[in-house]
This record gives sequence, C-alpha cells and structure tokens, in this order.
Amino acid sequence: METKLKRLTAVIAVVIMLLLAVAVAAVSAQEEAPVVIETPPLAEGTATFLSLTGGGGTGPALIYDLYDWNSVLTFSWDSVVGGLVDAENLSYRVSIRQYPMPFTSLSAPYTELQVAHHWEANPNGTRFTMGPFGFGEEVCFDCVNVIIVQPETFESVFNPATGQYEYEYTPVGPPIFSDPFQFVQTPRYPVPTPEPEPTEEPDNNPPPCQDEDCPA
Repeated sequence: METKLKRLTAVIAVVIMLLLAVAVAAVSAQEEAPVVIETPPLAEGTATFLSLTGGGGTGPALIYDLYDWNSVLTFSWDSVVGGLVDAENLSYRVSIRQYPMPFTSLSAPYTELQVAHHWEANPNGTRFTMGPFGFGEEVCFDCVNVIIVQPETFESVFNPATGQYEYEYTPVGPPIFSDPFQFVQTPRYPVPTPEPEPTEEPDNNPPPCQDEDCPA
C-alpha cells in the first residue's frame, strides 16, 4: 500500500510539473507586445516548492523572480496604436492577477491588485508604476502573479443618476502580460527603538538659605 501511495505521489508531481511548464510557456510565448518589468527583483530564480496534498512533502518547483511588496513595480509594453485603434481614445487597463498554486492557465480563477486605466496620451507613454502593495487590499504571498495590460477604448458618457459625465471603457484586442513572479512579505516599517525615559537625579546640594530661613 505504501509503495502504491509513493508511486501515485510521484505521478501527481510529474503531472503538476507538466501543467506548470505549459502555463509558463503560454505566458512567455506572447512576444508581440510583452509586458517588461523594469524594476529589479529582490531575488532572481528562487525555487518555489509545491506542497503535495496528503503527502506531507514537497513536489516540483518552478523558478520565479521575487519582488518586495513594500516597493514599487515599474513596467512597460509596446503601443498598439495603428494596429487596433487611434491614440486619441486608446487606454490600457493595467492590473496584477494573483493565481493560487498550482498555476496552470491565465484563465484559472484569480484575484486582482491595483486596477487602473492608463491612457495612451499619458506623458509616460506605455510605462506604468504600481505599489507599494497591501494597503486596503489582501496580498497572496503563495500565489503566482502576472501583470495584465488590456488595450481598451474610452468615451465620455452622461450618467443621469449622478448628473455627471463619466468615462466608459471597452476592451479591444487580446490582453498582453508579463512573466510570472511572486511577492515577498518584508517588514512593513522599521521598528523604531524607543528612547529611554529621562531620569531626574536627586539634588544633594540644596540652594543656600535666605536670611530669614537660615537657622540661628
């Protein structure tokens, strides 16, 4: 029985490794307009081991760059002007998707961090900065992260409920994305060292007495 369990565990490990390899290859294969992370990682090529359910051990590992959640992430991508839409009404919906392990596909369930709309006409061009992370949002440190840039168009529409004009965004074309990476939970702030409380030394030299207070 124990031998069969070990064989089953080994088979599961191989299957998970193959699925992970396919997922990473699918992300890396998008070479037309990749999202390039310009911020240097905290650590490169750190192995991430997967826990095998019921086995109590560890399974296959993939190599992901690690980034500090206390820092910012700056990334860039190629413009899609001319291929999809004109620059005048072009925007990009940028976000970070967090995929639980094992990461098998971009279509797998995910949560998002720091969703924003970045216009093509922005002075920074197709370059964006996010972070720090974890303020008003829950960060998963065991998840695989992928930066998603979705080209979109925008137009100003009137909202009768608010009586104001608002921007409405419509996706155009497929999204582009970065290589997978992970966050590292470093201390949020340096812990300050408390200053010692000042102490008063006893006064062993009282001031000289006045004439009327002096002993006879």
